[in-house]
Amino acid sequence: MKNKNDLLSGPLLNILTGASLPVAIYSASDFVIRYANEAFVKLWKIESLEGMSALKLTESAGNAAIMRALKSINPEAARITLTHTLGNTTDLAFFESVFEKVATEPDFIIHTVHDTTRFQIENEQLKTTVTTLEKQNDELYKELLRTGQELEESYIALENAGTRMLEILESISMEVELPGIGYWSLNLEDMSFELSRGAKKIYGIPEDAPVPFNDIDISHVLDSQAIANLEQLAAGIVDPDKLYHFEHKINPFNGEPSKWLKTSGVVVGKNNDRVTKIAGVIIIIG
Repeated sequence: MKNKNDLLSGPLLNILTGASLPVAIYSASDFVIRYANEAFVKLWKIESLEGMSALKLTESAGNAAIMRALKSINPEAARITLTHTLGNTTDLAFFESVFEKVATEPDFIIHTVHDTTRFQIENEQLKTTVTTLEKQNDELYKELLRTGQELEESYIALENAGTRMLEILESISMEVELPGIGYWSLNLEDMSFELSRGAKKIYGIPEDAPVPFNDIDISHVLDSQAIANLEQLAAGIVDPDKLYHFEHKINPFNGEPSKWLKTSGVVVGKNNDRVTKIAGVIIIIG
């Protein structure tokens, strides 16, 4: 066999001399290895590669794709890249082979091998991580949907409980006379009050008198804090999740001495997101 310096010259000789990667040179006509550097020989674990056909080489490595890549080199495809493994090792290893012709040496094909094991392993680990995160994200999304549904069901149950509470309070106010306690509701759509018999008694209002009352200055009945609270309710400044309670002084309509009351209430009526009705309890505290 000819010496590589006799066979090759110019660009190919420069490539072979300076190459640290595994490199082999094939004859383009019969795919026989004309030269292989030490790194290439070590990779293939064959003592002598020069003069060996590429077909035999690929059979020893258990990878016929290498031979197919060599046969695919032509003027239209002067460079082909192939990712592959080698069957001559039990270690997990991945390689990228580059087959190419040099314009100044058309009779030869250069085969350069890059070890891509670390890249492939890290890439697989990244894919696994992404898959795991996607799965966790999907599970979290489903959990949020379940939580949202549970919250909606709880809200509906609370709203129903509020309506039922008002019904019970109204029933109590009609059937039972509790001294110093009354029940009220305020319709925020038309600002109409409803008062139980006990509430009317606290305010000094005749049982058959209508509410609201005509020709009466409300400032003579409620103090400034109570009036401010009513104005907030009238303006729709209402938090549906809040229990309203405040203490205020009244001057009963019938001229009785002033009384201190504690008034509390909750939202019991809604139209979509808009609060329409509030109801609660009035208690004499002094």
